[in-house]
Amino acid sequence: MKYALLLTSCLLLFGLLSPSGGAHAQGVGNGAWWGDYFANPDLSGSPALSRYDAQLDFSWGRGGPGDGLPADNFSVRWVREEWFAGGTYRFQLLSDDGVRLWVGEQLVVDEWHDRWAEPLAVDCYIPEGIHRMRVEYYDHTGDATFQLTWHRLVGGSTWYGEYFANRDLEGWPVLTRDDPAIDFDWGTGSPDPAVPADDFSVRWRHTLQFDAGDYRFYADSDDGVRLWVDGRLLIDAWQPMRGQRQKVVWLSAGEHVVRLEYYEKSGAAQVRLTWQRLRGKK
Repeated sequence: MKYALLLTSCLLLFGLLSPSGGAHAQGVGNGAWWGDYFANPDLSGSPALSRYDAQLDFSWGRGGPGDGLPADNFSVRWVREEWFAGGTYRFQLLSDDGVRLWVGEQLVVDEWHDRWAEPLAVDCYIPEGIHRMRVEYYDHTGDATFQLTWHRLVGGSTWYGEYFANRDLEGWPVLTRDDPAIDFDWGTGSPDPAVPADDFSVRWRHTLQFDAGDYRFYADSDDGVRLWVDGRLLIDAWQPMRGQRQKVVWLSAGEHVVRLEYYEKSGAAQVRLTWQRLRGKK
């Protein structure tokens, strides 16, 4: 079995979502999931079974999820409303096969294809309030497994780094680890034996607490670099060059999601991210 961790950043846009299917779906509010189960992999037609599920933690193996449903080529749509305290949450999924997850109106996970039961983790900032969650899942053949959990990320002093053996952040990372800071000078070497010395890329992500004010972010790199804060692209220098890029942005008091992407083409490899507060609250 393959294992990988998918960790992407997203700034969610929230609102009530009117899910398709499930006559009772709009009434979900009792802490359970309303599930519509279909005897096909496309969520099409009328559900063969509808029920409340207390949690999404299923391992059906090579069997089916209930009466009237096949062991293969079935699909499910679950919905519920959930209260979130404001902050960054990590959604963790295990799915064999395809899965899609919405929180509010934002498509958070889109893995609608045959896949092994590989763990996925997605971090998203969610403002305080009640948000409609929707999960869609299908099983093609073989084992059928689905699990979903989430928790709020509190504190933490490290950046989560995903290292890829290509320049485009494509596929599964060959290395994931916690880095205390983005301050590296690898020279002509590599970050780790699992990562090539040339033609690699990295995505770092961290939720940080800021006081209100103007901040100047500095990104020093050799080669390409991109910087996002709360999903807003501040620095876009995705080309092979060495130097410093900077950008000033005003941040409100509270938590902000910072994401830095970097790639190394050839030769020396270095990357550093720092910032400076320029003035206080507006």
